[in-house]
Amino acid sequence: MTAQHLGFAAAAGGGPVDEAVWQETPLDDPRRAYADSVDRVLDAFAADGVLDRTVVLPWIHPTMTFAAPRAIGFHLVDYVVHGWDVAASLGIPSAYDEDLVLAAAEVARKEVPTGPSRERPGASFRPAVEPVGPASAEDRLLASLGRDPRWTPK
Repeated sequence: MTAQHLGFAAAAGGGPVDEAVWQETPLDDPRRAYADSVDRVLDAFAADGVLDRTVVLPWIHPTMTFAAPRAIGFHLVDYVVHGWDVAASLGIPSAYDEDLVLAAAEVARKEVPTGPSRERPGASFRPAVEPVGPASAEDRLLASLGRDPRWTPK
C-alpha cells in the first residue's frame, strides 16, 4: 500500500513517472514510511489543478494516460479493498463508512476488468465469488473482487 500511495502521488503530478516508484521495497520503518506515503498521496490529490490533469499509471500501461479523477477512483478501490486485506489478515474488522464503500463499489463496477486477467499470478483482484447469506455493501464489494468477506487468518 505504501508503494501504491507513492506511485499515485507521483502520477498525480502529471508528468512521466519512473516505474521504480511503484515497486515494493523492504522498509526500515514501515509505520513511518506508510504515514509519509499517505501524506504524499493526499497532498498530491489535493493539489490545485490535479483534477484537470491526465496521468500515466505504469503498472497498468507504460504510456496510456488516464484522467486524474479516474486514476483517483482506481486508488480508492485499491485502498478500500487492500485495506480490508490488511485488517482481515490482522483479525480485526475494517471500519469504512458505507458511503466510501459504495463509492468504491461504483468505481470497481465500471473499471475493474473481469475475465482471465483476474486469474493471472499476482492479479490484484480474483474472479468474483458469491457472498454467503445477507451481505453488507462491503461484503458485496469484496466478493465482486474475489475476496471472501468471511475469511479469517488461521
